[in-house]
Amino acid sequence: MPVGITSLQILCIDLGTEIPPGIAMSKEPAESDIMQTPPRPRTKVLVSNTLLAYSYTYAGILQTLGCFLAYCCVFWSHNINIADLWMSAIDSWQ
Repeated sequence: MPVGITSLQILCIDLGTEIPPGIAMSKEPAESDIMQTPPRPRTKVLVSNTLLAYSYTYAGILQTLGCFLAYCCVFWSHNINIADLWMSAIDSWQ
């Protein structure tokens, strides 16, 4: 199948979505009592098994299917049959 998005486009999206929030977080005022808060206990986990299962099964599969459907909809809107795309990326390198 042909590439849906180039590496330069991925880089631009990444830079556009990561830099502004990082700048905004650097401008936040410091918390005055952050050093008085005790650390979490070693026995308390950061990511539970339930959260891990949810993120990889439900949310991950849902996002994957949504992205693939959007990818296919672009070709359908240009009247390109999805079956014609199979192995078409190999032809573009010759």
